[in-house]
Amino acid sequence: MGLVLTFAETIRNREGIEAAEKFVVESLRRRPSVHGLHKLIELNLAEAQESNKDDLMLLRNIIEELREQHRGYACQQCGFRGKSLHWLCPGCNRWSTIKPVLEE
Repeated sequence: MGLVLTFAETIRNREGIEAAEKFVVESLRRRPSVHGLHKLIELNLAEAQESNKDDLMLLRNIIEELREQHRGYACQQCGFRGKSLHWLCPGCNRWSTIKPVLEE
């Protein structure tokens, strides 16, 4: 998702917020993510009317809290840790042992 967010910022600088927003929405439809949702909220905040800003800021704060809670993934069997989900653990070669780490 990092590349998508970087590309969205490039689109924003070249074509404007509306084009970047459209790109992020299309990306989220293909691959939903908390980081993409955060970017979409940020783009909407830039154009929001005052009456909508409070709601968007609340959503942004909730998403930021969710982003901070997620600490990556860890194998329940051998302790392997990574930033992305692996179906097969690279450490112990067992299937479906990688789970999200929510708190340290």
